[in-house]
Amino acid sequence: MRHSSLCLLLAIAVLGCKWTTGPKDGEELPPYPWATQAWRASIRARLHETRITQNHEGVPLERILEDIAIRARVNVRTDPELFVEPKVDVQVVRAKLRDCPADEALDAVLQPLGLAWALRDEFVYVARPDRLPPSTENDDVAERILRAKEACSTHSRRQAAEAHLDKLAVKVDYDNMPLASVLEDLSDQGKVPIRFDRPELAPPKGSPGVTMKGLSEVRAVSLLSLLLSEHGLGYTWRGAEVRVVPRAEAELAAKLEANDQLLRAKHVTASFERVPLRELRKLLEQAASVPVLLDEATWNRSDLVTVKVTDVELRELLRRITDEAKCVTLLMDGVIFFLAPSE
Repeated sequence: MRHSSLCLLLAIAVLGCKWTTGPKDGEELPPYPWATQAWRASIRARLHETRITQNHEGVPLERILEDIAIRARVNVRTDPELFVEPKVDVQVVRAKLRDCPADEALDAVLQPLGLAWALRDEFVYVARPDRLPPSTENDDVAERILRAKEACSTHSRRQAAEAHLDKLAVKVDYDNMPLASVLEDLSDQGKVPIRFDRPELAPPKGSPGVTMKGLSEVRAVSLLSLLLSEHGLGYTWRGAEVRVVPRAEAELAAKLEANDQLLRAKHVTASFERVPLRELRKLLEQAASVPVLLDEATWNRSDLVTVKVTDVELRELLRRITDEAKCVTLLMDGVIFFLAPSE
């Protein structure tokens, strides 16, 4: 499970902002170049938004990559070294993709082959992990901001899906049905995607199936929790999708989201008097000892912010900044993000 899906603690959005076109002459420039990373964000977005449903049995890797490239409208390049001795066996034995984002489909197809992918010169580049281009500091910042924006855009959809699944009562009639098939059935009944986060989490072929007959309707979340617990598994949310993960991972995610540990435990005293958000970034880092990143639109804001607090929870300080600056405040991966509200 990616850490970003575990560490989403706070998302507060307030609309009604005025934006400037950019820094004026002589103003401080951002420490990370968004313009040079625009292609990266565009490719990431297309990969994540494109859904793949396909079962592959012994299909050449080249054909699968070509299909993903066409569907997601991206360019894919495979490292020529893969076809030099010793060659990689590029016959995919089995890959079952069901309404899967294209970026996750790439992971599901490549990992069993010992391969990975990264963005390189406006291409999706496929190679052995040690042959992929190393990420730079600016790449890392761009990726973090992109994940934060994605988390904000999917937050409301997740809330709706979570509320729907919590109320849903399902019919149960399983006779030695594989766990994966049970999850597909629950997904179909609830209209909420439920997937194993990693292929190896699914019980191997030949494992005892699920047998449940003659039961009254039961809440989907209760049944899901029971069945996964019997297999040492749990679940968490990634956007509006349910992800099956190891039990310890699910417990950690629940703990982080339920307790807001960092936000509650850290108390801050700070006084910000009519400062722009780009300057507030530095002051907040000093006061809270937490990294702060801004997206381009928020960095270019000319609004001046005034916030004065004494020994308050970091959560409360972020709420006040959100109210004053009318932006989105997000804590994810141990980083505070100030983002432009989605329209």
